[in-house]
Amino acid sequence: MPYAMRSVVSQDVDEHAANLSAWGQTYDQLSAGAFSGSLTEVWTNDAQVFRETTSHVMRQSCRVWPGSIWFGIPVHDDSPGTICGRRFGIDAVAMRPGTCEFELLTPACFDILGLVVDAAGLVRYASDVEHRDIAACLRDEPVLTVGMA
Repeated sequence: MPYAMRSVVSQDVDEHAANLSAWGQTYDQLSAGAFSGSLTEVWTNDAQVFRETTSHVMRQSCRVWPGSIWFGIPVHDDSPGTICGRRFGIDAVAMRPGTCEFELLTPACFDILGLVVDAAGLVRYASDVEHRDIAACLRDEPVLTVGMA
């Protein structure tokens, strides 16, 4: 099968944290009220692509699968999130390597696109095709400012 896709809706924050395949996550809801979250996830041979929404202010302790790198792209800029204490909105991409635990603080009504790829494959592609050495920036920087365009 070239890909697998699934969509789920949750009314429980702990259930929602467990819905993202191959991640280690704990979510803490920091604002009052009934939680609602959604996740649409696609797996290919080389990547995990997802869109996640959460209804309330959240603290998320996350760990991506080993050997990978995660990129997070907020869909809206109403309220930016933070990763490892650094702000990121729609002009930036959050990123963390696999097995590196990190913390996200996200606002109410947060909507994010995620991409997880094999880190070694991405570094090799950047070197062979783009002639760029990106290994250091993928390890060290939790936020890449990319601009609105």
